[in-house]
Amino acid sequence: MKYKITLKRYETRGLIAFLPPDDEGAQERIRQVLRKCRDKNADFVTVTFETPHRPRTTGKDSQNSHAWGHCTQIARELGMELCEVEYIAKVRAIKRGYPVSLKLGIPVPYSQSNISVEECAALIEEYHQIAAENGIILTEA
Repeated sequence: MKYKITLKRYETRGLIAFLPPDDEGAQERIRQVLRKCRDKNADFVTVTFETPHRPRTTGKDSQNSHAWGHCTQIARELGMELCEVEYIAKVRAIKRGYPVSLKLGIPVPYSQSNISVEECAALIEEYHQIAAENGIILTEA
């Protein structure tokens, strides 16, 4: 069982500790992993340390709006569903560094809600490429 989350570190009484997230769903997922570690691995837990990623920007004039605007325009121009264009762009963006996880042995692209600024940029570049290949002139709103 694997679960990735960014936590705030602090030190107390000479020990390194981490503050739990405010999100109750995230807290429960952490509890599930820790229960499994207790029951199956004698309370040993594998911890990987890395610097947190910068989440993609959201809101007006954001990366998120940019990506969805391009996706919407391409879908309209090609007569496709939004989810089809999004999936195709994500799969193609894997070569640019778009993240995937393995589900039943198949690489599945991450949800856009869980990607970094750099990963969203890779997706946007793929939208640009798809548009260019299909003669679509994208508008930047």
